[in-house]
Amino acid sequence: MAKDMVRHLMAQNLIVRRLDFAGYKEARAVVREFRGSVPPLLTAPNGNTKLAKSERPTYGLSLLPANLSVKWSVCRYSTPGCREACLNTAGKGTFDNVQYGRFWKTMFLGEHPQTFLDLLVFEVDNAVAKHGHIALRLNVISDIPWERVAPNLFDMWQDDVVFYDYTKWPDRRSSDVLDVTFSASENTTYQKIVGRSRVGENVAVVFDTPPGVPLPVKWHGVPVVDGDESDDRAKDDRGVVVGLRAKGKAKRDTSGFVRKVEGAKQ
Repeated sequence: MAKDMVRHLMAQNLIVRRLDFAGYKEARAVVREFRGSVPPLLTAPNGNTKLAKSERPTYGLSLLPANLSVKWSVCRYSTPGCREACLNTAGKGTFDNVQYGRFWKTMFLGEHPQTFLDLLVFEVDNAVAKHGHIALRLNVISDIPWERVAPNLFDMWQDDVVFYDYTKWPDRRSSDVLDVTFSASENTTYQKIVGRSRVGENVAVVFDTPPGVPLPVKWHGVPVVDGDESDDRAKDDRGVVVGLRAKGKAKRDTSGFVRKVEGAKQ
């Protein structure tokens, strides 16, 4: 059975820090010994179709979702519907090298968490130095509450980095340093979605709306923003539904994860 990654990371007492040159060289040596080379942890803005749609340079961390790495589970609250419809194999995810990249990063995080965090800080520093201001999504297809695993991470760059996330953790909330959009599953009733919106939370909902067709303006009375136009969730108004069109395997969903627009109260 796959081990819960979050429980494992919480037990490590990770330190958020910047390495000196010697420490960085040592960290790279750990990666090289682990996989034979030292590729980046973060996906660059032009390396992911969704991230590339954002107005500001947006980086992402892509791990292997749910328990696909076999050893580690990085999506504690995943459901059968979301696992079946997962975007892991969408777009460039169909390539073996992309899958391997997500696999080794997941395994490396589990086995060398402090080194992983050290290199992550280094890469974010480089991204900020290059662009001046970036957005960062630390869970492109995983669901790790980094604000609990490494809380000081979000204070490292002050106004230079906008952190945002989608999550199925029921108790994760937006804060001054992190914008969180709750991701509805097949088990999330429309009443719960409406309830969250009424207290200013945003909820991502996958619809059966085809590509090129506008999403509903409202869904059960809640304003809808088109989440396919940009991945920059920090720019959304509060109390909205972030509408997403079913893609890949999600088009064949029968679990209720994908919502039917026709017949819904607009």
